[in-house]
Amino acid sequence: MSTKSEAAGPAAPVLLVRGAPGGEPPWVRPPADRFGTVFLHGPGVAHAAAPDGWLQRVAADRLLVCASSWKRRYDVEPRAPFRVATLVALFEALRAAPEPVCIPVSGDPFRGRARSAPARSQVHDILLEVAFAPGTQRDRLEAAEVGLASAALELRLALLFRDAGLDQLRAAGGPWAQFADHGLAEVYAVSPAPGQQGVHAIASSEVEQLRAKARNIIVL
Repeated sequence: MSTKSEAAGPAAPVLLVRGAPGGEPPWVRPPADRFGTVFLHGPGVAHAAAPDGWLQRVAADRLLVCASSWKRRYDVEPRAPFRVATLVALFEALRAAPEPVCIPVSGDPFRGRARSAPARSQVHDILLEVAFAPGTQRDRLEAAEVGLASAALELRLALLFRDAGLDQLRAAGGPWAQFADHGLAEVYAVSPAPGQQGVHAIASSEVEQLRAKARNIIVL
C-alpha cells in the first residue's frame, strides 16, 4: 500500500472500514486519485493485523486505526504504515473531506455524494446509519462510540436505524437509548419502528430526504 505526505489543496475522500477482512469489495480504486484518510474501526481494525488483502492496494495519505477498537483486540502496536488514532482524527478529516466511503460491518459499501460546501438545507453535520444486526455487546458499544464521539465534539448528529439495525433499538439495555434520552442526536427509524420515546418513525421513501440534510453520511 502506498502513502505520501499530506499536501495542500482540496481534501481527498475518507475511507471508513468497519467490515472485517474477507472477500474483496466490488471496487478497489478510490473515487479520486487516492484517499486522504483510511480509518479502521471496530471489526475493521483486523485489516491492520492481516499480512495482505485488498486494503493493501488502496492508496492513501494516512492509514489510521481506532485506538480503543485496536486495544480491545490486540496487545501489540499495529504494523506500519498503520498507526493508532482516536475517533477525533476521523471527524477532523471529515470536516474538510467529501462524504466518506464506508465499508460497513455488513452489506454493500456506501459511497457518499461529494460536496464542496454545506448546502443551506443541510441541518446535520453527521448522519449515522445503523443497518447491521446487534451482534455482540462489543460490536454495539463500538458503533455507539462513533455517535458519542461526534456528540462530544458538538457536531449536529442524526441517527438512522434501518433494516437489521432496527433490532439495535429493540434490544433492552442497549447503548443507543442515551442519544434520545439526553438529546445527543435526532433519532430516526424506518417503519415499522419500535415505539420508543424520542424516536421519529419515517417511511423508507423518506430516507433520501434525510440524507440530503446531512453533510456527511456514515454507514456503520
